[in-house]
Amino acid sequence: MSRCIQSRAVALGLALLCSCLLSLDALAHARLVKSIPADDAELSVAPEFVVLTFNESPERSFSSVELRNPAGEIVTTPAVRQGETPDSLLMPLPEDLPAGTYAVHYRVLSVDGHVVEGRFGFRIGVAPAP
Repeated sequence: MSRCIQSRAVALGLALLCSCLLSLDALAHARLVKSIPADDAELSVAPEFVVLTFNESPERSFSSVELRNPAGEIVTTPAVRQGETPDSLLMPLPEDLPAGTYAVHYRVLSVDGHVVEGRFGFRIGVAPAP
């Protein structure tokens, strides 16, 4: 092979590699990058809301967030709405949320069409279990 053909083959190979690496982000699913309250937070008083922030904007109308009490029962909460940014969801919480350990379960539809599920927890006015 001539040097010119080899150089072109190497350049083409590098271009394909770069293209594949750049498209990996496009193939990634939504993932939770931040929550308020944070996972495993210990709070002295109940928060007014839960905010979930993802690495990409979830399809809000096809996403759900549930708050479960220490018995695992779903706590009635108002509908989830978009947070301050397009990549966040906000769920207002009841004003009379008693002390206990709570779990936030979420199920969101990514813009790439995949459903992503997860959960995290927080405590209000109770010490962590040993």
